[in-house]
Amino acid sequence: MRVRQRLKMDENHRRLLIEGREVTIKSPDVTDSSFETTWLVLNARGFQTAAEAKAFGERLKLACEVASISSRLGINTGADSFSTFVGESVVDIARQHGMELRGDIHGLDVFKDDEAVRIMSSSASSVSTTSNPTAFFARLSSTFKAVGNLNDGTSKLTYLFNLALMNRDPIAQIVLACSAVEALGQNEKWTESQKQIIAEAAMQVKTIDIGTEEERVEVSDAIQKGVFRLSLRQGVFRLLDRLGLTDLKKLWDELYTLRSTLVHGSTTERGEGHYKLASRVLSLCGVIVLKELGSQIPGVGDDMEMYQPE
Repeated sequence: MRVRQRLKMDENHRRLLIEGREVTIKSPDVTDSSFETTWLVLNARGFQTAAEAKAFGERLKLACEVASISSRLGINTGADSFSTFVGESVVDIARQHGMELRGDIHGLDVFKDDEAVRIMSSSASSVSTTSNPTAFFARLSSTFKAVGNLNDGTSKLTYLFNLALMNRDPIAQIVLACSAVEALGQNEKWTESQKQIIAEAAMQVKTIDIGTEEERVEVSDAIQKGVFRLSLRQGVFRLLDRLGLTDLKKLWDELYTLRSTLVHGSTTERGEGHYKLASRVLSLCGVIVLKELGSQIPGVGDDMEMYQPE
């Protein structure tokens, strides 16, 4: 997995005990006692089957994403695809020398625990500020078991919001962060009373003495189908009410209006203004996402010190 800001490690690996299983965390090809890295490899052994290993790995990825959001780190756990590919001819040559050569996977990789296995990797260096990973590792351990309580919609959003934290482009940060909250809002539903109002309105249209019967039926159908889902704004507002964040509605409208003028090309402002807006949007959306996570994972929603809406 890759993190946005270099982590400063005071040892060449870190061991975490997660549900009785040791997970080793280190950076690829690092042997020094201390180092800085944006890439981390989490290694867990001793599974009886590949399916058991895969299930543990998927939960570990999700726990990393939740821990990243609560510590405002920004992490990309990958799509389980090659970042370094090894050709079949190279694999065959390595096998002749008693080695099982594998490409480097960005994401989850399950393979036989054998000393003959070798992972091909590549890396690049750059200069940047560093971050202390202590808080992230602590939250990873504490959230691993509880991430099983997350519903599918929230699980997918942890990846999306981490992309917002990871991205260095302010416009991309704004769009991704708002999209994560809007997607959460789409899980909200009309109340039973509102459903009855919609149905009643659709029936009333059929009795109006305007147009043909066929036209009235089409309009009636449109009312029921057209308002089947809440609008994006309604969904977000319903979400804020449910999370006890009603006082953030005004700020959401303010920042979302700025987001819309930016995305739709209605503003000529560039540069520093984008970064300031991105910081405000990430803070606001971070509070909302953490509150939602906290509603399903007790304790996670308490980590608000990293997100302070302006």
